[in-house]
Amino acid sequence: MDSKKILKEIAMENEMDYFGVAPVERFKNAPQGHRPNDLLINAQSVISLGIRIPEGVIEANMQAQERFRHGIFTYMLFGYVKLNEFLDNAALRLTRYIEKTYKVKAWPIPASVPRDERLLMGAMSNRHAAVCAGLGEFGWSGLALTPDAGPRVRFVTVVTELELEPDP
Repeated sequence: MDSKKILKEIAMENEMDYFGVAPVERFKNAPQGHRPNDLLINAQSVISLGIRIPEGVIEANMQAQERFRHGIFTYMLFGYVKLNEFLDNAALRLTRYIEKTYKVKAWPIPASVPRDERLLMGAMSNRHAAVCAGLGEFGWSGLALTPDAGPRVRFVTVVTELELEPDP
């Protein structure tokens, strides 16, 4: 079985809904200092993982806006904090697998923090990685939109020296 297929299986076993791969060349227009090769000099591939925000959590957020104020806590915990934990854990598992199996480096980019508060940007954009990996496209809002869930997806990224077949 090829490397990409194995990595996708690991991602799906870790409850990810999306898996895509982009070559580092697709990031040539990213800001200086935020490109895959700025982080990992010999990077070859960027893996994007995503997980859908549950519909009930979206509903809680909508209710928080209308009449059920404490619904926002449901959204913040289960639509943001816990999903970020799932994403970060999946990225760490992929990173460890890549490094142990293929003996090359992999750099996981956290789903949310840390970020540069002055510039309002992270080490690398998870949204841009998802679009470069073919998981969606940008909407007018600047959000990554997937064909089946629109903007209701959270993403995490793994930059690696492992060369993988890119997705369209």
